[in-house]
Amino acid sequence: MKRINKRHPINLLALALMLVLAIATSPISQAADGPTIDLNGGEAGVDYSANFVENMPGLIIVSANLQIEYEPDVITGAVAKFINDPRPDSGVESLAIDGGVAGGLKANYSAATGELAITGQATIDEYEQALRKLTYFNTSETPDATPRTVEVTVRDGEKVSPPANVTITVVAVNDAPVLDPDCAMTLGSIGEDSPPANGVQILGIISSGKKNGAPCVPIADKDRDARRGFAVIGVDTTNGQWQYLVENDINWQNFPVVSNTAAVLLGESARIRFIANPNYYGQAGFSIRAWDRSGDRSSGTTGVDVSINGDPSPFSEDSATVTISINSVNDLPVVDLNGAGEGINYTTQFFEGGSPVPIAGYQASITDPDHTKLKKLTITLTNRLDGAAESLATGTLPISAVTVKPYDPITGMLVIEGEELRSKYEEILRAVTYVNSAETPSTADRIVTVVANDGIGESLPATTTIKILPPNNAPVLDPALKLTLADIAEDAIAPPGAKIAEILGNATDAGGATIDPITDPDSGALEGIAIIGAGADTSKGQWQYSLMGPPAAGSWLPIVGVTENAALLLFDSAWLRFVPAANYYGPADPLTFRAWDRTVGGNGQSGVDTTVNGGHTAFSVNTNSIKTQITPVNDPPLLGGIPTEPLTYEEANPTRVLALAGALTLTDPDSPNMTSATIQLTNPADGSAELLSVTISDPKITSTYIGGILQLTGDAPITAYQEALRTVAYRNTSRDPDPVDRIINWSVFDGKASSTTISMVVKVQPVNDPPELDLDGIGPNLDFNAIFYINRGPVPIVAPSLVLIDHDNTTIKSATINITNLRDGSAEALSADTSGAGNITGSYDPATGVLSLTGADSVANYQRVLRTVTYDNKQGKPNTEKRIVEFTVKDNKDGVSEVRTSTVTFVVAPTVHLFMPMTAWAYRRAEEPNNTCSQAMDVHLNVDETFNISAGDTSDWFYFDVLSAANLTIELRDFLPKNGQIQISKEKEPGQGCGANSGNLELIGFNGESDLKPNRTIELGQRPPGRYYIWIINDDSTVATSHYRLFVRTK
Repeated sequence: MKRINKRHPINLLALALMLVLAIATSPISQAADGPTIDLNGGEAGVDYSANFVENMPGLIIVSANLQIEYEPDVITGAVAKFINDPRPDSGVESLAIDGGVAGGLKANYSAATGELAITGQATIDEYEQALRKLTYFNTSETPDATPRTVEVTVRDGEKVSPPANVTITVVAVNDAPVLDPDCAMTLGSIGEDSPPANGVQILGIISSGKKNGAPCVPIADKDRDARRGFAVIGVDTTNGQWQYLVENDINWQNFPVVSNTAAVLLGESARIRFIANPNYYGQAGFSIRAWDRSGDRSSGTTGVDVSINGDPSPFSEDSATVTISINSVNDLPVVDLNGAGEGINYTTQFFEGGSPVPIAGYQASITDPDHTKLKKLTITLTNRLDGAAESLATGTLPISAVTVKPYDPITGMLVIEGEELRSKYEEILRAVTYVNSAETPSTADRIVTVVANDGIGESLPATTTIKILPPNNAPVLDPALKLTLADIAEDAIAPPGAKIAEILGNATDAGGATIDPITDPDSGALEGIAIIGAGADTSKGQWQYSLMGPPAAGSWLPIVGVTENAALLLFDSAWLRFVPAANYYGPADPLTFRAWDRTVGGNGQSGVDTTVNGGHTAFSVNTNSIKTQITPVNDPPLLGGIPTEPLTYEEANPTRVLALAGALTLTDPDSPNMTSATIQLTNPADGSAELLSVTISDPKITSTYIGGILQLTGDAPITAYQEALRTVAYRNTSRDPDPVDRIINWSVFDGKASSTTISMVVKVQPVNDPPELDLDGIGPNLDFNAIFYINRGPVPIVAPSLVLIDHDNTTIKSATINITNLRDGSAEALSADTSGAGNITGSYDPATGVLSLTGADSVANYQRVLRTVTYDNKQGKPNTEKRIVEFTVKDNKDGVSEVRTSTVTFVVAPTVHLFMPMTAWAYRRAEEPNNTCSQAMDVHLNVDETFNISAGDTSDWFYFDVLSAANLTIELRDFLPKNGQIQISKEKEPGQGCGANSGNLELIGFNGESDLKPNRTIELGQRPPGRYYIWIINDDSTVATSHYRLFVRTK
């Protein structure tokens, strides 16, 4: 910021002139040399703009780099004021200095004028700090969107800065509507069984709100001009159907399945109605959230997710239920004289001189949706053409709660009165009969009406038409004819059966001729049968009938309890079938019957007395039987006892075997032997690592397992197969099994038919396999033995070929190497080379003797680092107790390896000095190839390392660098070939390497003969700095792979 140095000389005359001018023009003036304010900081212009969003706690409305320019470093006041007139939200908006002003300044806001005044003499910096926190507040829930302008000025006494303006854009935020769940809304009421109405408008439903009987406002909204609507989130369709009609539509829509995530949106003008189920009265309701209609969704939108609600969504946080009342309206009784037949009216016939006939079918009923009791039953013979000779009667009524008024021959009325259950009145109605004793009765049809009264209203009349006919002659049944139902296969669950008319129509005599078994002297006689016997041996099966043709699956009824005096009546249009018992074959018990001419009784009526027969009755004197045969069918084997719930195979199972069906059962009603069984692992996700196994004791059964299928074959007793199948087991040797559920299918074959395939599920539960660590690598052990040469530096305490594996993880989290018996304190140390292993870091704690390797990295990287672990002891005379160093590794699933141990033995080395400093590669490579000078491998500094030579490997080359003159000795140890040489050379020209054909090498020492004993020492004496080469020659081609050690020492 530019500042005027107050120590600069001031032209007093000019200053006095300016003061005079200022006084002459205004008591407080914006003088040219007065202060200036830049609300925008370093940006162009002095004005600033800010955006205020509704519900903000406050908004700083100037730049953080606001600047005041003035030569004297003194400001005496500042003003920030709204210049909007009128102020849009004057009562709830204000200006303030956020956090207040510091020092001797004071800030005061006047709500009346909209002006914030800061007073007090202070430096420019102090006023800048204060004004940089100029904050706009607006607590309105419906702020006016008119932009605000705030004018800011500063002054020094009477010198006032030119104004700088802040333009504040005010952004209103939608406020969710607020739904009062205690303000109950209704659609009013409708009458039971009323036709669909025009429903109620949403606005009308909202206006219905009441709380404790007083009107209330169920939906409120803080926003200006907010609209109202419903988001329907639940409809109760138990007792009817809710429908809606959107604006400008004429078609009512059923509400779909709605929820918090699939609501229907309806605006104020939409309508809702309820269509109640027949005879329902009570309440119904639907659930809503309030919807303020903000956003771009229109009324009638379906499938809307309103689970995110409350501010600033368009949906209320609370929900409520809107109800409708369905008022009870009395339902009239309904008399049905025809029972299961079509319509409510009934037709019967009376034969001259015959017995009384019922005026209603045996299944006649009286229904009333809202009454369980009746008060009155009126039965009227409307046309009494034979006068007192004809009448109605109830017979004997064992019902004390009702009174029977005697039949009135003048009115033809039979009246039964008294409050009684509808079921009792039904019994009475079914017992009412018509009789006519006239010798020559009028043949006109008689009409009988029946009316029921529930105490509130009467039913519509139901009518019985009685035909008056000449005397009836009983039908005649030929008992000698053969009547059969087609053969039925064993174990048929739903045989089709046959119509009775077809069975009768196929009757044959002894010669096979087809003859009608029923004759009737009466013209136009109808046919039917009265079943009086259905066999007593239910172990063979059961006779059934159906009144429906053709029969539906659920229409078949059992024929039980039939006798001469409790017969079952069936029209010839009814159907018969025989359902055999399981595994039965042979003849069924015959179905015995009399012919029935259908002049009395009804189709399907039971309990009918046929002991009076022949003559003028409805039943034949003779009886006959319908027979059928059940033919044998091979029964397939039946498997049972296979678990229906999933079994669990755990990888941790030490046997890695899971028995599958130890309680398996195998049965076959008609086959004592089985010929094969198949158990299939349908999805062997782990390939050859998993299989099915079986143990077989019967030599007649053999097994194979190929491609997931365990096949048992051989003709053997069913018990032998059952015994074998109970041993079937699932095996899985994978160390990282796939967790997918295994599906295993079972089936057996008896030589003719296979059992139903049964499936079972095996859940495979992998467990984390911990890492496995082998410190000895290609050696025979898992642990390792190391030798520490005292005062000869660190030694490896693992084999170079150390192996680390993890069967089910590719990442290792950490490794811990612990000296369990630390004897020389901080003189002992473990270390590892973590270079090249990006995420692995090592940390050794000398107090505990623990080397920690941490950082998630690959198994390969951890293996490489672990191969470099060394032990060192810098104590001059260390405690020589063997050190036990324990290794553990943890994978990324916290599986911890078994502890592996490296035992460090202390050995006193020959009295030699450490070799002079020498160069070594930063990253060690494998030894081979090192068959030529140019492939020579460096001898690692102070590392006890084995090298390899094998049959056919005739040369090994090494080099080392000497940085200063030294007395050198070369030691070769554990070299097993009987014949060989060792040669030591020095570079002739330093830095030129071997040269062509090793021409840059000067021979300075060798063993002198082709005889290398296991241990050999070559003294080279005092030698200058430079690079030296060692050539080891194997002349013994019979030697297999051998390890040896090479040392370069200085004395």
